[in-house]
Amino acid sequence: MADGIGDVTTSEWASRVLSSDRPVAVDFWHENCVWCKRLDPELADVAAERSDKIVFLKLHVFREPEIARKYGIQGTPTIKFFCRGREVYEIVGYRPRAALAKEVDRILENYADCLRQSTEMKGQ
Repeated sequence: MADGIGDVTTSEWASRVLSSDRPVAVDFWHENCVWCKRLDPELADVAAERSDKIVFLKLHVFREPEIARKYGIQGTPTIKFFCRGREVYEIVGYRPRAALAKEVDRILENYADCLRQSTEMKGQ
């Protein structure tokens, strides 16, 4: 785990994303994506500041194509947010740190509502 952001694989997806008791943000990326490289330090800062509230993970779209296809990833970077295994929001493309932090904070502010309204979607 570098910079507080762990990698997730297809075999770990259900346990680390779908079964998490905390909100999860998954950065879908690949190493040849220029915008992914620009996003990395921004995302690392946001993740470090909120590590007690939300789990940040990275999924390599070419090494884990089944998950990328299942969630309709058409471009990178894409960050998808999950609440009890249910996708609740996505960010497509690069965001500077301040804009990214604002969107993550908005997700966290609404997370309590998501928990009340969502049924668990484990094993998807």
